[in-house]
Amino acid sequence: MSELKSALELALEKTREIKTTQEEREEIKKQEYISQATGLLTRYWSGEDRLEAIEKILSRDELLTREFLSLVWSKPNTISNINDKLLEVINRFQKNGQTVATKIEGLYGEYQRARGEKLKAIEKLIVEELAQRGIRGAAITPNPEGSREGMQLLAALEKEYSSKLQEIITAIENPTSCNNLGNCSIPWGNRRDAP
Repeated sequence: MSELKSALELALEKTREIKTTQEEREEIKKQEYISQATGLLTRYWSGEDRLEAIEKILSRDELLTREFLSLVWSKPNTISNINDKLLEVINRFQKNGQTVATKIEGLYGEYQRARGEKLKAIEKLIVEELAQRGIRGAAITPNPEGSREGMQLLAALEKEYSSKLQEIITAIENPTSCNNLGNCSIPWGNRRDAP
């Protein structure tokens, strides 16, 4: 006959199975921070929250601030991802943020000018090609971004400027150190590296 177990023994066995290790608890906590930071950043990007409100929340929790900055720095992986909101966050929270934001903004402006020049040149080529075929007139509006040549040139241009952006980012001593929110810093790289 099999051994009968008391209710207490059964309960103890079940709780042993439920217990989480320290590593599992840390991973759960990290996932909570990632979720909170993602929510804050999403609310800011969508315009639901102002940066000042987010700053108040972040000022209470250094680990949340680290995760938030890590998410911010994962955003500018290409030059086309640069926008005013990103520059505002960098300017506000990044140590030496104004300098960094100015460099990135300058590079972005340079990219936009080069992109505009390339688009005009491609548009001119399209108009000339159409004119050779006998298609002329004011009603013609070429789409340089939709042409094969245009897409190739713009992709090459974006790659060139994205690599320049990465050079700026890697030249920063510690791209995720805080300025307004106390003494915090996170290692560069994958956001999961943050404690």
